[in-house]
Amino acid sequence: MADMLVDGRRVELRDGDTVLEAARRAGARIPTLCYDPRLEPGGSCRLCLVEVEGIGWPVPSCAYPASEAMAVRTRSDALHRFRRDLLDLVLSEQPDGECPRCTQIGPCELHLLAVEYGAWGGRFSGAQSGARADDGNPFILRDYSRCIYCYRCTRVCNEVEQAHAIVPGGRGFDSRITTLLNRGLMDTSCTFCGQCINTCPTGA
Repeated sequence: MADMLVDGRRVELRDGDTVLEAARRAGARIPTLCYDPRLEPGGSCRLCLVEVEGIGWPVPSCAYPASEAMAVRTRSDALHRFRRDLLDLVLSEQPDGECPRCTQIGPCELHLLAVEYGAWGGRFSGAQSGARADDGNPFILRDYSRCIYCYRCTRVCNEVEQAHAIVPGGRGFDSRITTLLNRGLMDTSCTFCGQCINTCPTGA
């Protein structure tokens, strides 16, 4: 069996393994926000960067293929600072305080990581993106002021459920999760399965 080293620990590789999958089997704690094991890796949040021996820059572990004899480091002072800076940037676009998900069912993925890495939203200032999308449906409330644009919701809707009810739209501070022609969910192919809620790492 082929194997690789993760923080000095040897782990056997399986066919098609990414570095993230192999490292997590070795017990490594690698943070992610855009990753959902049901989806093809997106590599957009960059929190899962790791250091690979022989490569002069960090690589996204969720999308980087694992290979025999690779040596990976998942923890270092540089990686910690990088992850904290990324979280600071993400939190700077969020409203202050806990999100509804944190209040109702416990800390969301974003706020758990913020505590772990000592991140806070006040380090960077500027405009905030997103707004509440109240289209009158009685099932799903969408508060995009809490959205971090990881696109897990649109991808699970499209790739897993094949519903194609919600899609990314806009650019920059005009980025948003929307529907085709900006219709209400009741007027789309949405089946209200709840997978978008299940995969969301925040209270959006």
